[in-house]
Amino acid sequence: MDTNQKDSQLFSSAWILELYKANRNLIHVITAISVVVFLVIALILPSEYRATVILFPASNESASHTLLSGNESSKGLSRFGETEEVEYFLQVLYSDQIKEYITHQFDLFNHYNIDTTSSYPKTKLTNKW
Repeated sequence: MDTNQKDSQLFSSAWILELYKANRNLIHVITAISVVVFLVIALILPSEYRATVILFPASNESASHTLLSGNESSKGLSRFGETEEVEYFLQVLYSDQIKEYITHQFDLFNHYNIDTTSSYPKTKLTNKW
């Protein structure tokens, strides 16, 4: 046998087919058991992760107007969804002073029927918030 013939035998996939034919039942049983075991494990394990998303606000200007305008100061698309701006907005929105002002302004304890004399009323309001 020359080296070319040996190389072609090594890289031939026919031996995989022969191996499968010889051990077909064993391969099917192992595959079925594996699928069942992993399905049971996946159903038993608790879900510990929650997916969240930050939705960026849309621009007020139309995309076609921004693209066709030659005015460099018109940057409607570049203002769309900047991460720094959204993070700043969320920090302001979730600040304690803003929460207290909105709670007082809109009387949120009464709106959500939260008893202020009960235990942890601010926690209950924060959960509603």
